Amino acid sequence: QSTWGNQLSRNATLIHVLLYEKSLFEPLRLDHNYQDIVLNIETVINFFLSRLEKKESLLDAPFTSDLVLSFIEEQSKKFPISHLHKFPELNFRYCEEDAPEDFFVPYVWSIAFRSSGLYWNVDCISLFQFSSN
Repeated sequence: QSTWGNQLSRNATLIHVLLYEKSLFEPLRLDHNYQDIVLNIETVINFFLSRLEKKESLLDAPFTSDLVLSFIEEQSKKFPISHLHKFPELNFRYCEEDAPEDFFVPYVWSIAFRSSGLYWNVDCISLFQFSSN
């Protein structure tokens, strides 16, 4: 939401790419899980596309990439944020595992094994001693 709402003028390159790649969202439009998001993306695309087409019709030459970017930055200040579908604020909470070492110790050793550049004799590697009980 903040990418579109509060930060639109700082995402001119993203909008520029969306204008050129707008067809990528066609399949997602039919997917119920993405309809609200795609609707917001299409609202942004249509806003800038219609203004670009009007501006280009007044010019004698087509827009260059730099002109499109500066035009997007200028017009983003006029974008009506109220036309976008509002989503609830996402909240995340960190929950520590009871035994994080069960994941992290093998993970860190696997990185050391693959990336250290040292020779490791695979037959001699033993991270944990398993009891036969």
